[in-house]
Amino acid sequence: MKENEFLDGVSNIETDVVERFVTMDNKLQSRSKRSRNIWLRVLALAACMALVIGVIAMLFAGVLYAWSILKAPLALEFGWGTSELALNFTITMSFFCIGGLLGARLSKRAGLRLAIITAGILSALGFILTALLSNTSVVMLYISYGVLASMGIGIAYNVLIAGVSAWFPDKKGLCSGCLMMGFGASALVLGNVADALFKSTLGWRFTYVI
Repeated sequence: MKENEFLDGVSNIETDVVERFVTMDNKLQSRSKRSRNIWLRVLALAACMALVIGVIAMLFAGVLYAWSILKAPLALEFGWGTSELALNFTITMSFFCIGGLLGARLSKRAGLRLAIITAGILSALGFILTALLSNTSVVMLYISYGVLASMGIGIAYNVLIAGVSAWFPDKKGLCSGCLMMGFGASALVLGNVADALFKSTLGWRFTYVI
């Protein structure tokens, strides 16, 4: 059932984008050849911009996988053990997948824009609450980072893959590869950036917020 909802959500996103292309194409047919060429270039530029923005967004979303670096200051600050922090990553991956299912359902019912806004709010709230942790139980880390942040990123992951790929109906493999490249490179790029910021005067709390 959940798999069908996921596929229906992805199909709905792609159908919405394709319908917009068909509408644009019908308008172009009524224009002169010169006007059609200009509009085709505008559409091509818009598709490229969508891909670039998507790769950047996936780069930031993939920071979730840099947990091996992000957990270091938490272990020092609160004295949480390896098993407790490992459990947080397990919870994170679980709710990341749940977020993907919710993203498909949400985009189908409310549209891409609301789905992306919801993803941004959840992930931002999760990281901010993690930065505000004090002498409290590790359960709060599970809720802030493991549930909220990961669920928001899961929603964004699904919507970005489906939404941006729909702009490239004949090159979906290349488009998805570029997006996945951004997601995978995050642990290397942003992970090292975060590690450097942890060791700077900014500290780990401010780093989590930004």
